Amino acid sequence: MVAAPSIRKIHQSPNDQGLDEHELGDNPPKDLACAYHITDAFSTSDLHKLNSLRTQIPLDVSRPTCPRRFLTEKKCLDENDEFAQKQHQEDGWVGALIDAAVSSWNLQPKHCLSSLPWYRYLEYTEPGGHMAKHTDGSNVHPATGARSVATMLIYLSTCHDAGGETTLYRKREKKQNKRKQQQASLLPSSDGIIIESVRPVYNTVL
Repeated sequence: MVAAPSIRKIHQSPNDQGLDEHELGDNPPKDLACAYHITDAFSTSDLHKLNSLRTQIPLDVSRPTCPRRFLTEKKCLDENDEFAQKQHQEDGWVGALIDAAVSSWNLQPKHCLSSLPWYRYLEYTEPGGHMAKHTDGSNVHPATGARSVATMLIYLSTCHDAGGETTLYRKREKKQNKRKQQQASLLPSSDGIIIESVRPVYNTVL
């Protein structure tokens, strides 16, 4: 018997309030911010496919943060993007698998989300490995022109030792700007307010 996904909203910005039953389209407001924690997110077979693919991709150790493995989808390759051309390439099944799962979760508010054709595996193999506090950048889909509005983390293993959490921060409100006081975001800063720390557990999504 396959467990159904369990979806928990762990953050909701003021501008996200009251929008649960509305369709937001392809371009939600820039100041809209929400976060979900989903357990039993994928089928066991789909997780096995993603994990098996990981072992086929060369390990990149060029950055001190953690080893990484990159892949992209062939149909969306930009011939002028030398970095993407050097990455491991798949025929589109990874994006299709992820998009089908996202659609089945029926997230609220009803964002029209689909994955961009770039993916990476992060591997923390040594004690103390970590990613420094940062704000994720935004990318543009090379085929559709759609701009990314969210980051998805898929945990392919469980961290049994102490530590390993992914921590979400909300930017501290600035007194000198009343408009920004009313907005919440997931932008981390040196004095950011912790929303939640999520432990890495197999087959969960953040």
